[in-house]
Amino acid sequence: MSSAWATGPAAPQPDFRMVTQMHDQSSGMTIDAELRHSEGRFRMETEFQGQAAAVLIDPAADSVTILMDMNGMRMAMEVPSADSGFAVPDADDRLGDPIGSDTVAGEPCTIYRFEIEDAPGDQAEGCLTHDYVVLRVSSQDEGVVFEAREFERAAQEDSWFVVPEGYRRMSMGAMGGFRR
Repeated sequence: MSSAWATGPAAPQPDFRMVTQMHDQSSGMTIDAELRHSEGRFRMETEFQGQAAAVLIDPAADSVTILMDMNGMRMAMEVPSADSGFAVPDADDRLGDPIGSDTVAGEPCTIYRFEIEDAPGDQAEGCLTHDYVVLRVSSQDEGVVFEAREFERAAQEDSWFVVPEGYRRMSMGAMGGFRR
């Protein structure tokens, strides 16, 4: 998956909620997550090292905020997107011609073949809706790396995409530490 944010017409258009499964072959981990999107912003809820966590991704602000509640200490760790290690599945200019169609999580999508950014010459396939929502990504080497299990087009409340009251903000930039 690209770590570059989609900034043009290939960014997802609709508000949605999906339940996904992501596979990382290098670590052998499978991550189940709930992903929400509204007006270019994303929220991903999952478990991180046994703790429930939410990740707020705002491509327009070039920021990622990780929300965690560790034994009552509620933290909002702000990280520049380039340093976060989090990426959202986006359609970008590496898409080739359509090679087929499918239905993923009840939603019709078009299959595109594209070049893998981190491995020039290697190719993967992505299944995208007509309005640029990525529902599945697979590669020859790793198989399915991202797939929607549930998908629902629905308005998402703004409160899903902001840091809730009571969280202590921490800047995890180059210097790290607490923000005043």
